[in-house]
Amino acid sequence: MMFLPRLIFLVTLLIFPGFSNEEEEEKLYLYEGELERKDYNPVQDLLVSPIGNKISRETDSEDTEDGDKKKSIVTPQILTDQEKKNRVVEFYAPWCPHCQDFRYHYIDFARNCSSLAKTYGMDVDFHAVSCTAHKKVCKKEKINRYPTIRLYPAGSANYTEVKFFEIHCFTALRAFGLELDYEEDDSKSNKETTTIQNNHVAIMKTNKNNLRKQGRRISQQESSRTNGVISKYRRDGRTKSQISNDAFLSFDFAMRQSVYTEEGPLKNSTKLVFVEWIGLLKQALPPFWKIHNALDSIASNIENVITDEDALIEIMDRDGPSHQLNWNGCTNDDSHGYTCGLWELFHILTVSVVEWNVAAVTPRSVIPVEQVANLLSSYISEFFACEVCRRHFLSNFDACSQDRCHRLGNSDWSEKEWKQLPLWLWEEHNDVNIRLKREKKEREQGGGNVRLTSEETWDAKWPSRYDCPSCWNSDGTWDDEIIYKYLRLKYWPMDDAKNTQYAKEIQQAAHLTQSHFDDDYGRDGGELEEEGIDEEMDFRILVGIPALGLITLVVATIRKQIQLDRTGRHKKMDL
Repeated sequence: MMFLPRLIFLVTLLIFPGFSNEEEEEKLYLYEGELERKDYNPVQDLLVSPIGNKISRETDSEDTEDGDKKKSIVTPQILTDQEKKNRVVEFYAPWCPHCQDFRYHYIDFARNCSSLAKTYGMDVDFHAVSCTAHKKVCKKEKINRYPTIRLYPAGSANYTEVKFFEIHCFTALRAFGLELDYEEDDSKSNKETTTIQNNHVAIMKTNKNNLRKQGRRISQQESSRTNGVISKYRRDGRTKSQISNDAFLSFDFAMRQSVYTEEGPLKNSTKLVFVEWIGLLKQALPPFWKIHNALDSIASNIENVITDEDALIEIMDRDGPSHQLNWNGCTNDDSHGYTCGLWELFHILTVSVVEWNVAAVTPRSVIPVEQVANLLSSYISEFFACEVCRRHFLSNFDACSQDRCHRLGNSDWSEKEWKQLPLWLWEEHNDVNIRLKREKKEREQGGGNVRLTSEETWDAKWPSRYDCPSCWNSDGTWDDEIIYKYLRLKYWPMDDAKNTQYAKEIQQAAHLTQSHFDDDYGRDGGELEEEGIDEEMDFRILVGIPALGLITLVVATIRKQIQLDRTGRHKKMDL
């Protein structure tokens, strides 16, 4: 009775050799060879030398059938300081289920991050090391879990290790030394504004001289070529560098003035919010922004920072913005520089969260937008000391104003949902602007129930109808998609291909060319008063329409008289 099952088993092995353990042992790689998906695969599997028609496992030196020696690979060049390129290296085992599942995520990551890195003038290679084929390599590198991801800067054997489910291109570019120098003085700012306005949608040209030994510093002109699209014509003449400088200055001010308001270490609730806030900024803010120097130092010394104010001040003295900088982008009045710069930091953060999520490799690395809004509210509650402003913001937040609870509570994993975060904050900001405008009018008129006129309400909103004509509809509503593109143009510091495209789309949506703007708003870029424009338009309408009607009536009367003279019909009627 036992003979039949054994016979069936032997026949099965002969017919289906794939069930044998021998072939399973021969599967050494996940990325080499033909994959199910035929599109481009930038991941390079580290291979050992082939013997005959098979790829051998890594072994100690030993005699082969033909008497030659085969040598094991102990330290591949990609793991040494001899490699001159930035590289991401995955250590994996082909039998590991998580490695198998992660394979296509890693390929997508490599493809997208390679393209993004080239936008910023960096070259990044993506490698994979099979610990089944390269046991000695992985043993020497102390790889004891799969998959393991390491980031190696160019010309360095030092690495940053990240969890495979948290891998992100922003993290990689930051580890490779990408940095944007935003600090500038007023004269440089003015010069840059003129340059950018003359070439606001120019294609970025990589300057190889800006490459550092282990990273890249992006030139100011590369980072701001679309400034003119959003700031040339009206009041908002701030450059991106000014916006980022003001945000950095306000972060520095908050660390010095708003974190420690009592003696002793931070309280438990305050401590928790501070740690989470620093973690969010460190994760989501643009990877090439110099603010990361301060964030990295705070995060790596967090235990000292939350117990000792001097430790925090020491970090900001060393890694904070230049003391020569002032709030010059927000306002000419430094008394409002902190709050204005803080709003700028919030806007940069919310736009950056969208960018982070779009580039996320796995759902686990996505930042929930509802979580960001909650943490923003907690930060204002703990660290923003203006009582009236804080109370208004928290009251609106708790009341789910701007439909926050529905818009940010959606569980859909989509870019459309993520964009609701910066749009919600933009609406809240406009709500604050209108309230402050009304309170100012109340003070000027000595109190009472004051209402803003339609024009005063428009004047409090941003962007103005002249900064972004296509953002607004005639009834005061707005286009969410155009508003988001405007926000990204303004608050995503680096001008990549997406910002260049957004700049063109905003202009096309407004049906206005550069020459139209120059003709309508003045070639010298000078300001025109909204009231003057509106009054002139109203006058043209009030006078033009009746005049056109009168001219039409006169022409019709003359034509009728000529017709009567020709036919003589008026004479017959007289009889």
